[in-house]
Amino acid sequence: MKEIGQEQARIRDNMGRLAHTSELYNRYVKKLDQQETEMEKLRKEIDSLKGTEEEQRRELNDYLVSLDIG
Repeated sequence: MKEIGQEQARIRDNMGRLAHTSELYNRYVKKLDQQETEMEKLRKEIDSLKGTEEEQRRELNDYLVSLDIG
């Protein structure tokens, strides 16, 4: 996500110097749209993985609490 953010900053900087009707400007718009879609996908995946991590931590904690070593 960091790399995408850096690339988007570069693209936006370049877009500021182009005519809004140029082919390259339109290519940049498409690229930004693709990257935003990818960022949304990554955010959802991160949220899902965080949920899985929390659930597994609870399960591990419950297991450790229930151990009877003796």
